[in-house]
Amino acid sequence: MKENKKLLSILVPVYNVEKYINRCLNSVFSQIDNDCEVILVNDGSSDNSGKICDIYQEKYPEQCKVFHKENQGAYPTRNFALDRASGEWIWLIDPDDYIEPNAVAHYCSIINSHPKVDIITSGFKRFGDDWIGDLENVFGEDQIIDGEKYLLAGYFNSYLWANVFRHSFLKDNNLRFNDELNTQGDWLFNTQAYIVANAIYMSGNYSYNYNKSNPTSTLSRRDMPHLLRGVDNSIKAIRAMQAICEQNKSKKIYKPLMNRLSFTLSGFFYGMFRVDIPIALVNKVIDDFSVEGLYPIWKNTNKKSNLFIKFANCRWLFITSCKLRNR
Repeated sequence: MKENKKLLSILVPVYNVEKYINRCLNSVFSQIDNDCEVILVNDGSSDNSGKICDIYQEKYPEQCKVFHKENQGAYPTRNFALDRASGEWIWLIDPDDYIEPNAVAHYCSIINSHPKVDIITSGFKRFGDDWIGDLENVFGEDQIIDGEKYLLAGYFNSYLWANVFRHSFLKDNNLRFNDELNTQGDWLFNTQAYIVANAIYMSGNYSYNYNKSNPTSTLSRRDMPHLLRGVDNSIKAIRAMQAICEQNKSKKIYKPLMNRLSFTLSGFFYGMFRVDIPIALVNKVIDDFSVEGLYPIWKNTNKKSNLFIKFANCRWLFITSCKLRNR
């Protein structure tokens, strides 16, 4: 191995997570050696998160790098971390979550046995303050397939942290995060990666725990400025996905990509229905999407999604229901 070259870089964007970050970092540093590095990027936290990062750098100077910068959001911060990673492989995790014991050893074992694989994906569990969910994203026996077969088989993992990426694969395909987004970037990034992947290692191993009870997370906030920004992010991501579908219109993967776009649209409309988005904005979204061919929404392979799509496609009923919810 070349000097200063690491096998695995674990990248962690940090913003106002002082309540959770010790659990996350303890789960990481308890199982890594000098073949791994942890890059912590403090994105302008206003709590003690940045100071906690510095403590870990002092404790693990050979393995931990800390950067402090002005607040820009999760995806510019992830790009910042990517640009400073020296690892042959990249694992992007969130600071309010934590990884399973031996997760790093498991990934490194696969990496050493299959160095030319592009992506490794494995299982995870959601958890809250007093509960833990079932195992998700599992495939039975381990297998390796290309991105086309992965998508055609109906697989799709929306979560960034459930994948480990070969660094050269990301560079060769110019895979980076959309700096304009604050949310929705994980599944968009994964989609672009799956499309160009020649080999995806699908592992049945359980490696990650996803925190669903962080009230300060981007997905938990319900103040109006944040909700409006979320709508804007979703619209940008949907249009980016629409462009990806058009770019692959002549390929076999066009159908599963359109299926994913339909599922995303139904989720977006469900989000507008569940929160108090101004009705004028809901009408504008429908008008714009109608012109762009995104509304009415077409069916996908998810039965629950299709039931909601029937409701969302009845414009007067959907708008009336949104008005009643707003009251």
